[in-house]
Amino acid sequence: RAKFPDAKYILELKIDGLAMTLTYESGALVLGATRGDGVVGENVTHNMLQIASVPHHLKEHQSLTRRGEVFMPHDSFIHANETRVQLGEAAFANPRNAAAGTMRQLDSSVVKSRKLDAFWYTLVAPEQYGVASQSEALETLKSWGFKTNPYAKRVDTIEAAYAYILELEALRSTLNYEIDGVVLKVDALAMQKALGFTVRTPRFAIAYKFKAEEVSTVVEDIFVTVGRTGK
Repeated sequence: RAKFPDAKYILELKIDGLAMTLTYESGALVLGATRGDGVVGENVTHNMLQIASVPHHLKEHQSLTRRGEVFMPHDSFIHANETRVQLGEAAFANPRNAAAGTMRQLDSSVVKSRKLDAFWYTLVAPEQYGVASQSEALETLKSWGFKTNPYAKRVDTIEAAYAYILELEALRSTLNYEIDGVVLKVDALAMQKALGFTVRTPRFAIAYKFKAEEVSTVVEDIFVTVGRTGK
C-alpha cells in the first residue's frame, strides 16, 4: 500500500487441489504437467484429456500456456471411495490426495471415471494478448473456453477485500470442492511486475488461510501394546 496507495485488488479462492500447467500450440493441447518441484513436473497430458472441462482445441488457434488447479469435487470423492471400498482397496484420505493419485494413473480410463475438474487462473505472458490485469486475464481465459472460478472478485480497498474474505469463509461449507483460503493479489500486472518477488514468494500476492475445519469424533476402542523399551 505504501508504494501503490491506489492499487486495486483481486481475490480468488485457494483451491485445495493439484497445481497444473497446460500448454497449447496452434490451438491444440500438447502438454499437461504437474508443478513437481517447481522446476520439473510430471507429464500427465494423457490424463488431462480425460477431464471434461479441459478444452482439447481452442477456436482461435492460440499458442499459450496457463496454470490452474485440478481437483476432485466432493460428490466425485464420495463415489470414488465407495468404489474403492467395494473393491477391497483403501479409501482416499481426502479429495486432494485423491486428485493427485488419480492424475498419476497410467490408465486414463480411471481418470475419466473419477470425474475430476479444474479451475484456471494464470495466463503466462499476458502482455502478448493485450491483458493488463489479473481480472482481465480471468475474463480472457473464460472467453477462450477455460473454466474459471465464479467467486473471483475485484475490489478497490483492503477493507473491502477483508469483508469479502469473511463472506467466502462463510460460504466454504456449501461448495462442492475443497478450499483452504483466499489469495489476494494486486490486480494491475504492471504493479505486480514493479513489486516483484522475494527469494520464495511474490510481493504482490498473499494467501489468507482459513482455520482448519474441526469436527467431533467418538473413540470407539483403544488397544495397548508394548514398546521397544518394554513399557
